Amino acid sequence: PHAGLSYQAPPPINTTFHEPGTPTHAAQFASPTHFFPEADTEQERRLKRMEETIRALQANDVRPDARYGDCSLFPGMRLPPKFK
Repeated sequence: PHAGLSYQAPPPINTTFHEPGTPTHAAQFASPTHFFPEADTEQERRLKRMEETIRALQANDVRPDARYGDCSLFPGMRLPPKFK
């Protein structure tokens, strides 16, 4: 802690401490990727394609079979023109 700072954050609100072994009833939330199973399948296909390309590059394969679009995990994402 920094003694020179005049502001101190308030304590957490609604904090409950449980004894070890006591079941907690936390809400279970699905990961956003599980809302669209077809997106998971497409993501897996792209990931495998990227892994194959990396293996080919590591093996010094002269012409790996890859297109730029296959190497992107987010193919529909557009970057702003000034993005570096």
